[in-house]
This record gives sequence, structure tokens and C-alpha cells, in this order.
Amino acid sequence: MKTGELVWESDSPWSLDRMLDPKGDTRKAQAMQQWLSAYVQNNQRPQFLFENSVLGSLSSDGTFVYCIDDLALPPPYATSPYATVSPANGNYSAEVADAIQHNRLKALSLPREGALAWELGGRSDKGELNDSYFLGPPLPLGGKLYVLT
Repeated sequence: MKTGELVWESDSPWSLDRMLDPKGDTRKAQAMQQWLSAYVQNNQRPQFLFENSVLGSLSSDGTFVYCIDDLALPPPYATSPYATVSPANGNYSAEVADAIQHNRLKALSLPREGALAWELGGRSDKGELNDSYFLGPPLPLGGKLYVLT
């Protein structure tokens, strides 16, 4: 911290930068542009772009940094059965459709310069946290992690 130099960084595959990257997956970019249009151009809660409180929230126990990997902007829900934008009837790639159904809790190792140590949640997690939405990074206390889902 004294030097102000970047030590390490960890990208989120669901950040706005990554989803709108012209070199990235065009299906992700199309989904994000469709959602942005629904929120901003249709004046359907444009402030929603800044309301995902789990993004950028971190906690640490001195060994790991914990964060939530989540969509920067979720898809808008249909306000009528005739609307074309909703998670249920969107024409999304399997990866985007899967990301709509959950977020992930990630532990990044401090001694290994931010390398992913483990993650929970998602479809591949067959435990109790399968298809969970984590409401924030965990509270490390007394050698345990307390997290809201």
C-alpha cells in the first residue's frame, strides 16, 4: 500500500467490461446490451446499473480475500406476459442462462497473489449452496465464515 503499485488483480467474467468486450463472447455482449436498453432507454429503473451491492464488496481473514462473482446487471423481468425481455424467455447462451440462476462466493489466496483457492455456488456445486445467491462476502470470525444466502 505504501508504494501505491498494483500487486495483483482478479477479473470477473460477469463484469460490464468483460460482458461488453468486443473481443469477447458476442452472446454475452448482446444479452448485456439488451438488458441495458430495457433499463435505460425504456426508463425501467436505469439506476439498477449501480444497485448490485455485492459487486466490489470484499472481506478477508488475512489468508484469503472473499468476494462474490455476480452479473453486473441482471436481466430485467417481464412486466407483462407479452414482453420479450425476461430470464424465462430470453434467447441467451447456456453460459448466460446459467449465470442468471446464481452467483458464486470466491476465495482468493493472499499468499498466492490472488489465485483462486476455492469457490462455492453455481450449478456444478452439488452441495447445499447449489443455485444460491450470496448476499455479500462472508464475515470471517473465530476461524469460521458466516455468509447470507
